Amino acid sequence: MNKEARAKYDREYNRTHKKERAEYTRTHKKERAEYLRKNRSKILERDREYNRLHKEERLKYFREYCRTHKKETNKYSVEYKRALRVKVLRHYGNGKLACVRCGFDDRRALSIDHINGNGAEHRRALTEEISVWLTARNYPLGFQTLCMNCQFIKMAEDREMQKGAALC
Repeated sequence: MNKEARAKYDREYNRTHKKERAEYTRTHKKERAEYLRKNRSKILERDREYNRLHKEERLKYFREYCRTHKKETNKYSVEYKRALRVKVLRHYGNGKLACVRCGFDDRRALSIDHINGNGAEHRRALTEEISVWLTARNYPLGFQTLCMNCQFIKMAEDREMQKGAALC
């Protein structure tokens, strides 16, 4: 049976056996969860191998999906980045979503501060958002959560401002 014929057969089978499949899924949910838990590493390895062997076709599919579902993928991307930013701010805020200096907790004014003061240099070198970079590197040391007021005060105290720039 070729690929197209198999796909057609599967669609027809799924359409005609909807109730039986739903019942099977409902009754075997615990067994399925147990199987996945026991064989997690084997399943992950199998998936990695499949992805490695089919990298090009998966990329092609992904690009096409993103092109045809822009609204959904953009919404997901925004939500993911927002959640990731909160996670990073909370991590560097010592478990709180607040400034480590003054305790201000409005996340719209919170930011990641480079403790050593090399933030501008680091930002120029990055090819991704700071939240993504920090998460991918398992939250390295040298960062903290500050509100923008404390950020500017720290810059003035540490004389991080560029030459000729004034605070006010």
